[in-house]
Amino acid sequence: MKRMKRNLQKSWLYKYIRYRLERECFKDAKLQGASREQKDSICLKAVERTRSYSFLFAFLYLPAFSLFFFGWIMNPRNGNNEFVSWYLGVIESVVPLVTGDWGSSWNEKRGTVLLIFFRLIPIFIVSAAPLFLPILITANRVLKKTIQESMLGILH
Repeated sequence: MKRMKRNLQKSWLYKYIRYRLERECFKDAKLQGASREQKDSICLKAVERTRSYSFLFAFLYLPAFSLFFFGWIMNPRNGNNEFVSWYLGVIESVVPLVTGDWGSSWNEKRGTVLLIFFRLIPIFIVSAAPLFLPILITANRVLKKTIQESMLGILH
């Protein structure tokens, strides 16, 4: 079976690493003279390495977040905590939308999904920020290491 490979240049991680590489080019004169192909190869190598670390972070984050959610948020003793009250309030505000009538037309259904998404954005940010911050820090370190390797000729 043929394995489909996703185009890495369209991913948010590639765009972030490309942005960071352009910032590094302003600091280093050797990088300014690099061709577009060399910069692309540096970015792709850094994205591949960062993705492997990202999977590791995700596998470590999922049990930690589950412990946080079920151990702290769902614990009745923490009901007086302001953060827990806010978190549960946001989730409970979406329940009538999910269980209610979504409308008869596709536009009404799309609007309901969009409204649910907008109400849950703060929860997504609070829940996902601890996962994305280590990934971005790792991307910066991997990029610097890949730049050093390419300057020494190891990459090509």
